[in-house]
Amino acid sequence: FCQVCAKAKSVRHPFPKESHTEYTGYGDKVVSDLWGPARHRSFKNSEYFQPVID
Repeated sequence: FCQVCAKAKSVRHPFPKESHTEYTGYGDKVVSDLWGPARHRSFKNSEYFQPVID
């Protein structure tokens, strides 16, 4: 695919406003985010940060 074709075929679905799922156990729901690129790299030369929350 060319870049324009790929973007034209992509679809964005809205996030639900509320969750009706109950999470009762450890690891039932895991949330992650990706942050970056950072202006200054870390001591291991990383420029992205990914926190993971249970």
